Amino acid sequence: MITPACPKKRQQYLYACCSGAALLCIALTAVAADMGRRSLTAEDVQLVTEANSRFTVCIQQSSLELLDSHDDVRKIAGLAVDKCTPVLQRLDEQLAEKKIHPDFYKGMLEQIKGRSIRRLLPLLMMEKSNRTAPPPAS
Repeated sequence: MITPACPKKRQQYLYACCSGAALLCIALTAVAADMGRRSLTAEDVQLVTEANSRFTVCIQQSSLELLDSHDDVRKIAGLAVDKCTPVLQRLDEQLAEKKIHPDFYKGMLEQIKGRSIRRLLPLLMMEKSNRTAPPPAS
């Protein structure tokens, strides 16, 4: 997982990621109830949260592996997302098996994907600049 180097910033970053996933699940449960469909159970919320975490970690690890082989961080992010898409496809299948309405969870999957990419790009740019920066002169 890519995290800031400063311990205090790292703690704030991890807290923001975890609280963001929890807020997403709470909001999605409310949206499902408003849509007049079966609301998400605690098991469903846990399923979504775990898939969100697996997807985020997957694209971060994949992008770090590709960082030295490509110059454009957008291309790296795209390749990492392509490699990790099966995580979201599996979640799609699991939610379909639970008879959750497709209009509801397809949007949720896109939100997970979009949020992960938006968080990944700045971190990739920092990591890329750190790797290409010349060593400090002594």
